Order: sequence, then structure tokens, then C-alpha cells
Amino acid sequence: MFGPVRGEFAQLGHGKAAPVRRLSRGDGIVYYSPRTALKSGEVLQAFTAIGQIIDDSPSQVEQTADFHPYRRSARFEKAREVAIHSLLERLSFTRGRDNWGMQFRRGSFEIPKDDFYNDRPCNGRRSFDRAQNVTAGMGLVPDKRARQYWDPGELLDYQRILATPGPARDVYLLFPRGVQWTAAAPPKPIFWMHQLGGVTNAPRLDPDVFRQHVERSLRA
Repeated sequence: MFGPVRGEFAQLGHGKAAPVRRLSRGDGIVYYSPRTALKSGEVLQAFTAIGQIIDDSPSQVEQTADFHPYRRSARFEKAREVAIHSLLERLSFTRGRDNWGMQFRRGSFEIPKDDFYNDRPCNGRRSFDRAQNVTAGMGLVPDKRARQYWDPGELLDYQRILATPGPARDVYLLFPRGVQWTAAAPPKPIFWMHQLGGVTNAPRLDPDVFRQHVERSLRA
């Protein structure tokens, strides 16, 4: 998987056009590697890369004189290999299946959103959408000035409000002084930044820029 990750592209089905045409901007993508190298490598059976599609259509490239695969531009996260055997009973598409490996022979397939966002195969993150992990999640922000809440019912539907391609995590929202949540939906921020892939309607997080907006809001 070093090639796609370093080159920031997604290639499926040995370069076929149809699989990458089915992808849309903002779609998440996870790579599973049965071996360390095609055909001749050692057995690996692990998730080896995770990322997000960041373009709108595939492009064809010349990899060799007689091989012109179709690709999509992608942004990959920092990740570590995770053996699939550690996730077999957690992922819905492998749970309780003795022949779980057969579906990977299809080359590519869609997995449920919960499997991708909650268990995060390949990067080893703990899901803080689950009650048993909330306490550990709160420890990531030890500042006593920070108020922390768990939202199991997803009342804070900022994916819809901010129009992000996936769950609105790793977002930083600025609200005007005195704002209150009085409607059915939570209030809209006056400014926001993010650390997501595939987002084009807001800037990526820059702490200095965000501080400037905060200070300007406090002076207003």
C-alpha cells in the first residue's frame, strides 16, 4: 500500500475503471492486504491504509507502457496495520462467518457506515461513540475549563448543518457571545475549521487563525 498512500491515490480492481467510478467525493476507503506483496508476498491479512476520496471523477494514468490504470485522488490518514483477526467479531461483514475471506476476493465492496466510523479498521483508534469508552475519551481534554458531553442520540447533527461528507468530528466551532440553543436543531457557528478530508466549504484547522477569529468575536 506504500504506492497509493505516498502518491495520494486510490486504485481498485487492478486499475479497472468501474470500481473507482462508483466512488464519490468524501467517501471513506479502507485497504485490506492479504499478503505483503501481490501473489508472492508473505501472508499478512491486515487492514493497511485508510483514507478519503477528495476528487469528483477518476483519471487514467500511464503506470507502464502497457498498463494504464484508473485512479481517484485520496487523502490517507496516519495509520498502523491492524490484523483482521482482531476485528472479525466486531465488523458486521465478518462477524460469525467462517468464510469471511471470500468477499475480499471481489476486489472492492461497500461496508456499513458504522463499521467504518465506529471501529475505524486500520488506525487503531478507540470509538468514543460507545458508552464504555466515554471516560477514556474525556481524558484527552484534561483542561478543567472544558465542558464535555456524550451525545449518544446524535442530537448535535453538525454533519447536516456543516454539510460535511462524513460525521462532523475534528471540527472547531465558534459561536457569538450569548448564543443559546432554542430551536430543534443546534445553532450554526459564525466560523469553523476542521481536520477532515473532502471538506471544501471551510478551512483546515490553523490555531493562530482560529484564535484571531475568537479574539475578534470577543471584541464585537
